[in-house]
Amino acid sequence: MPSGNLAVAFSANATERLWTWTGAPGSGGSATQTAYGMALGASPSLGVLSNGNIAVAFHAASTDILWTWTGAANTAGSGTATVYGLATATSPSLVVQPNGLLAVAFSANSTNRLWTWGGAVGNSGTATQTSYAMWAETSPSLGVFSTNILAVAMDANSTGRLFTWTGNVATAGSGLETTYGMWTKTSPSLFILSSSNIAVGFKANSTAKLWTWNGAPGTGGTGTATNDGMY
Repeated sequence: MPSGNLAVAFSANATERLWTWTGAPGSGGSATQTAYGMALGASPSLGVLSNGNIAVAFHAASTDILWTWTGAANTAGSGTATVYGLATATSPSLVVQPNGLLAVAFSANSTNRLWTWGGAVGNSGTATQTSYAMWAETSPSLGVFSTNILAVAMDANSTGRLFTWTGNVATAGSGLETTYGMWTKTSPSLFILSSSNIAVGFKANSTAKLWTWNGAPGTGGTGTATNDGMY
Protein backbone atom coordinates (compact mmCIF):
# COMPACT_ATOMS: atom_id res chain seq x y z
CA MET A 1 0.00 0.00 0.00
CA PRO A 2 1.13 3.65 -0.32
CA SER A 3 1.86 3.64 3.43
CA GLY A 4 4.31 0.77 3.04
CA ASN A 5 2.11 -1.55 5.09
CA LEU A 6 0.76 -4.83 3.80
CA ALA A 7 -2.93 -5.66 3.34
CA VAL A 8 -4.55 -9.10 3.19
CA ALA A 9 -8.10 -10.27 2.60
CA PHE A 10 -9.08 -13.74 3.81
CA SER A 11 -11.92 -16.08 4.72
CA ALA A 12 -11.93 -16.65 8.47
CA ASN A 13 -12.13 -20.10 10.04
CA ALA A 14 -15.42 -21.13 11.67
CA THR A 15 -17.41 -18.13 10.36
CA GLU A 16 -16.10 -18.05 6.76
CA ARG A 17 -16.61 -14.30 6.82
CA LEU A 18 -14.44 -11.92 4.86
CA TRP A 19 -11.77 -10.31 7.04
CA THR A 20 -9.13 -7.74 6.15
CA TRP A 21 -5.70 -7.50 7.80
CA THR A 22 -3.02 -4.84 7.71
CA GLY A 23 0.40 -4.43 9.23
CA ALA A 24 4.02 -3.62 8.62
CA PRO A 25 6.16 -6.35 7.05
CA GLY A 26 7.31 -8.72 9.79
CA SER A 27 4.66 -7.61 12.26
CA GLY A 28 1.60 -9.37 13.68
CA GLY A 29 -0.67 -6.61 12.37
CA SER A 30 -4.38 -6.42 13.09
CA ALA A 31 -7.56 -7.58 11.37
CA THR A 32 -11.27 -6.83 11.38
CA GLN A 33 -14.26 -8.96 10.47
CA THR A 34 -16.70 -7.69 7.86
CA ALA A 35 -20.40 -8.49 7.71
CA TYR A 36 -20.03 -10.59 4.57
CA GLY A 37 -19.89 -14.38 4.38
CA MET A 38 -17.85 -16.20 1.78
CA ALA A 39 -18.61 -19.44 -0.03
CA LEU A 40 -16.91 -22.55 1.34
CA GLY A 41 -13.57 -23.21 -0.35
CA ALA A 42 -13.41 -19.82 -2.09
CA SER A 43 -10.70 -17.17 -1.72
CA PRO A 44 -10.95 -13.38 -2.03
CA SER A 45 -8.89 -11.20 -4.38
CA LEU A 46 -7.52 -7.79 -3.35
CA GLY A 47 -6.40 -4.60 -5.07
CA VAL A 48 -5.21 -1.22 -3.73
CA LEU A 49 -7.02 1.99 -4.68
CA SER A 50 -5.27 5.30 -5.33
CA ASN A 51 -6.53 6.69 -2.00
CA GLY A 52 -4.91 3.86 -0.04
CA ASN A 53 -8.13 1.97 0.56
CA ILE A 54 -8.51 -1.57 -0.72
CA ALA A 55 -11.02 -3.30 -2.96
CA VAL A 56 -11.87 -6.98 -2.67
CA ALA A 57 -13.83 -9.33 -4.93
CA PHE A 58 -15.31 -12.44 -3.34
CA HIS A 59 -17.67 -15.36 -3.89
CA ALA A 60 -20.60 -14.80 -1.55
CA ALA A 61 -21.99 -17.48 0.75
CA SER A 62 -25.43 -19.00 0.05
CA THR A 63 -26.12 -16.93 -3.10
CA ASP A 64 -22.89 -17.77 -5.01
CA ILE A 65 -22.98 -14.23 -6.41
CA LEU A 66 -19.97 -12.03 -7.11
CA TRP A 67 -19.59 -9.25 -4.54
CA THR A 68 -17.10 -6.43 -4.21
CA TRP A 69 -16.02 -4.84 -0.93
CA THR A 70 -14.20 -1.55 -0.35
CA GLY A 71 -12.80 0.28 2.63
CA ALA A 72 -9.66 0.88 4.62
CA ALA A 73 -7.85 -2.31 5.57
CA ASN A 74 -8.75 -3.52 9.08
CA THR A 75 -12.19 -1.90 8.97
CA ALA A 76 -15.71 -3.27 8.43
CA GLY A 77 -15.96 -1.46 5.06
CA SER A 78 -18.95 -1.92 2.78
CA GLY A 79 -19.92 -4.53 0.22
CA THR A 80 -21.92 -4.41 -2.99
CA ALA A 81 -23.63 -7.32 -4.71
CA THR A 82 -23.56 -7.81 -8.45
CA VAL A 83 -26.11 -9.92 -10.30
CA TYR A 84 -23.56 -12.41 -11.60
CA GLY A 85 -23.26 -15.95 -10.29
CA LEU A 86 -19.99 -17.84 -9.84
CA ALA A 87 -19.35 -21.51 -10.48
CA THR A 88 -19.11 -23.80 -7.44
CA ALA A 89 -15.73 -23.92 -5.69
CA THR A 90 -14.25 -21.05 -7.70
CA SER A 91 -12.79 -17.66 -6.78
CA PRO A 92 -12.78 -14.34 -8.64
CA SER A 93 -9.65 -12.35 -9.55
CA LEU A 94 -9.65 -8.54 -9.17
CA VAL A 95 -7.46 -5.70 -10.45
CA VAL A 96 -7.70 -1.93 -10.09
CA GLN A 97 -7.36 -0.49 -13.57
CA PRO A 98 -5.20 2.58 -14.29
CA ASN A 99 -8.44 4.53 -14.87
CA GLY A 100 -9.48 3.78 -11.26
CA LEU A 101 -12.28 1.37 -12.13
CA LEU A 102 -12.39 -2.20 -10.87
CA ALA A 103 -12.20 -5.27 -13.10
CA VAL A 104 -12.90 -8.88 -12.13
CA ALA A 105 -12.51 -12.17 -13.99
CA PHE A 106 -14.56 -15.18 -12.87
CA SER A 107 -15.93 -18.58 -13.86
CA ALA A 108 -19.68 -18.33 -14.31
CA ASN A 109 -22.20 -20.64 -12.71
CA SER A 110 -23.69 -23.44 -14.86
CA THR A 111 -21.50 -22.70 -17.94
CA ASN A 112 -18.02 -22.45 -16.34
CA ARG A 113 -17.29 -19.81 -18.95
CA LEU A 114 -14.89 -16.96 -18.36
CA TRP A 115 -16.67 -13.67 -17.72
CA THR A 116 -15.18 -10.25 -17.04
CA TRP A 117 -16.88 -7.64 -14.89
CA GLY A 118 -16.17 -3.93 -14.60
CA GLY A 119 -17.50 -1.14 -12.45
CA ALA A 120 -16.79 1.77 -10.16
CA VAL A 121 -16.21 1.28 -6.44
CA GLY A 122 -19.53 0.55 -4.74
CA ASN A 123 -21.31 -0.07 -8.05
CA SER A 124 -23.00 -3.27 -9.22
CA GLY A 125 -21.19 -2.93 -12.57
CA THR A 126 -21.58 -4.81 -15.84
CA ALA A 127 -20.21 -8.16 -17.00
CA THR A 128 -19.89 -9.96 -20.33
CA GLN A 129 -19.50 -13.63 -21.16
CA THR A 130 -16.60 -14.76 -23.31
CA SER A 131 -16.64 -17.78 -25.61
CA TYR A 132 -14.11 -19.65 -23.48
CA ALA A 133 -14.98 -22.24 -20.86
CA MET A 134 -12.82 -23.11 -17.88
CA TRP A 135 -12.12 -26.47 -16.26
CA ALA A 136 -14.65 -27.08 -13.48
CA GLU A 137 -13.60 -25.89 -10.02
CA THR A 138 -10.69 -23.79 -11.33
CA SER A 139 -10.28 -20.02 -11.15
CA PRO A 140 -8.84 -17.41 -13.51
CA SER A 141 -5.92 -15.08 -12.80
CA LEU A 142 -6.25 -11.48 -13.98
CA GLY A 143 -3.78 -8.72 -14.83
CA VAL A 144 -4.11 -5.29 -16.43
CA PHE A 145 -1.86 -3.41 -18.85
CA SER A 146 -1.22 0.35 -18.64
CA THR A 147 -3.71 0.74 -21.50
CA ASN A 148 -6.53 -0.73 -19.35
CA ILE A 149 -6.50 -3.89 -21.51
CA LEU A 150 -6.98 -7.01 -19.39
CA ALA A 151 -5.12 -10.32 -19.56
CA VAL A 152 -6.36 -13.59 -18.07
CA ALA A 153 -4.75 -17.00 -17.60
CA MET A 154 -6.96 -20.03 -17.04
CA ASP A 155 -7.18 -23.81 -17.26
CA ALA A 156 -9.20 -24.64 -20.38
CA ASN A 157 -12.07 -27.12 -20.16
CA SER A 158 -11.87 -30.47 -21.96
CA THR A 159 -8.17 -30.09 -22.90
CA GLY A 160 -6.86 -28.98 -19.50
CA ARG A 161 -4.30 -26.77 -21.22
CA LEU A 162 -3.10 -23.34 -20.17
CA PHE A 163 -5.20 -20.72 -21.96
CA THR A 164 -4.72 -16.94 -22.15
CA TRP A 165 -7.30 -14.26 -22.93
CA THR A 166 -6.99 -10.53 -23.59
CA GLY A 167 -9.52 -7.75 -24.14
CA ASN A 168 -11.27 -4.78 -22.64
CA VAL A 169 -13.28 -5.31 -19.50
CA ALA A 170 -16.84 -6.56 -20.05
CA THR A 171 -16.16 -7.53 -23.68
CA ALA A 172 -15.90 -10.90 -25.42
CA GLY A 173 -12.17 -10.38 -26.06
CA SER A 174 -10.05 -13.09 -27.67
CA GLY A 175 -8.30 -16.16 -26.31
CA LEU A 176 -5.66 -18.65 -27.35
CA GLU A 177 -4.82 -22.10 -26.05
CA THR A 178 -1.17 -22.90 -25.43
CA THR A 179 0.42 -26.33 -25.88
CA TYR A 180 1.06 -26.75 -22.16
CA GLY A 181 -1.11 -29.09 -20.10
CA MET A 182 -2.11 -28.29 -16.52
CA TRP A 183 -2.68 -30.60 -13.56
CA THR A 184 -6.36 -31.45 -13.10
CA LYS A 185 -8.37 -28.86 -11.17
CA THR A 186 -5.49 -26.41 -10.66
CA SER A 187 -5.39 -22.69 -11.40
CA PRO A 188 -2.57 -20.60 -12.88
CA SER A 189 -1.16 -17.30 -11.62
CA LEU A 190 -0.54 -14.42 -14.05
CA PHE A 191 1.74 -11.36 -13.89
CA ILE A 192 2.16 -8.46 -16.35
CA LEU A 193 5.83 -7.90 -17.23
CA SER A 194 7.39 -4.49 -17.89
CA SER A 195 7.89 -5.59 -21.51
CA SER A 196 4.07 -5.85 -21.80
CA ASN A 197 4.39 -9.61 -22.12
CA ILE A 198 2.51 -11.95 -19.81
CA ALA A 199 4.15 -14.34 -17.34
CA VAL A 200 2.26 -17.29 -15.85
CA GLY A 201 3.08 -19.91 -13.23
CA PHE A 202 1.23 -23.23 -13.29
CA LYS A 203 1.32 -26.86 -12.16
CA ALA A 204 2.07 -29.13 -15.12
CA ASN A 205 0.11 -32.26 -15.94
CA SER A 206 1.74 -35.69 -15.37
CA THR A 207 4.91 -34.31 -13.75
CA ALA A 208 3.23 -32.05 -11.14
CA LYS A 209 6.20 -29.70 -11.50
CA LEU A 210 6.06 -25.92 -11.46
CA TRP A 211 6.31 -24.46 -14.95
CA THR A 212 6.56 -20.85 -16.05
CA TRP A 213 5.21 -19.50 -19.31
CA ASN A 214 5.70 -16.13 -20.96
CA GLY A 215 4.66 -14.52 -24.19
CA ALA A 216 2.94 -11.62 -25.88
CA PRO A 217 -0.86 -11.43 -25.71
CA GLY A 218 -2.47 -13.62 -28.34
CA THR A 219 0.56 -15.83 -28.91
CA GLY A 220 1.38 -19.41 -27.96
CA GLY A 221 4.35 -18.22 -25.89
CA THR A 222 7.02 -20.41 -24.37
CA GLY A 223 6.89 -22.62 -21.30
CA THR A 224 9.79 -23.80 -19.16
CA ALA A 225 9.87 -26.53 -16.54
CA THR A 226 11.44 -25.96 -13.13
CA ASN A 227 12.90 -28.71 -10.94
CA ASP A 228 10.34 -28.05 -8.26
CA GLY A 229 7.41 -30.38 -7.68
CA MET A 230 4.10 -29.01 -6.42
CA TYR A 231 1.81 -30.54 -3.83
